[in-house]
Amino acid sequence: MGSNSKTEKIAIISDIHSNLEALQSCLDFANSEGVKQFAFLGDMVGYNADPAKVIAVVRSIVEEGRGFALLGNHDEAMFKFSGLNFNNEAMVAIEWTRKQLSNDDVEFLKSLPRVKIDELVFYAHATPYEPQAWHYVQHPQHARRCAESANKPYAILGHVHDSAIYYELPSKMFHFLKPQPDLPIKVLNRRKWVIMAGSAGQPRDGQPKAHMSILDLSLQTITFHRLPYDHITAAQKIESSGLPKSLARRLIFGF
Repeated sequence: MGSNSKTEKIAIISDIHSNLEALQSCLDFANSEGVKQFAFLGDMVGYNADPAKVIAVVRSIVEEGRGFALLGNHDEAMFKFSGLNFNNEAMVAIEWTRKQLSNDDVEFLKSLPRVKIDELVFYAHATPYEPQAWHYVQHPQHARRCAESANKPYAILGHVHDSAIYYELPSKMFHFLKPQPDLPIKVLNRRKWVIMAGSAGQPRDGQPKAHMSILDLSLQTITFHRLPYDHITAAQKIESSGLPKSLARRLIFGF
């Protein structure tokens, strides 16, 4: 997906975290909307119970030329064993996930870039600046630094598990906007935008529906969607796998 992406709708899917049911819901919806290109913004694995299956689905889309995938910090943890910065719950899931993956799965994760830069969009899992440090964008000043580093109209990021938009004011300060589901937002490319994708596989805003969005560069719009999926089955898989039961509860309650 190169500079011709400005004529395409692009499905933005981030932080799937081994949640096959959520991923499938996102893909089904995107296909129903006529989307042909997919941007997977990292953290395919971690927390949930289907890491190998999620990798297989994403990899097939990438290898068919229908999109790209980026490296997230949980993906990196599959082959990096020192200097990790995770809480105990996440670390248990990482150690469990490592045992589920084939060498081929790990090699695919190793091959992923941290960022992708198109004509109008800078994509990253965490931030355009110091992408290897896995910073979180949680404040308009963080967004401003992202926009300055990206030097594109759009910086589209994952990692924080909740959706948000920050946009540049004439003063060059950035303003926060909470997107509403299914409501297209005009994102005119004459100003700068920092867009947080939210998490498909482990939302943290108090509802269990998966996050995804559709960017239409020809219309200069982005539409966020919250999609129902069989989160009960996904939670039951966690419990039967031996992963921490608290991870199942996170799917049921959405935080």
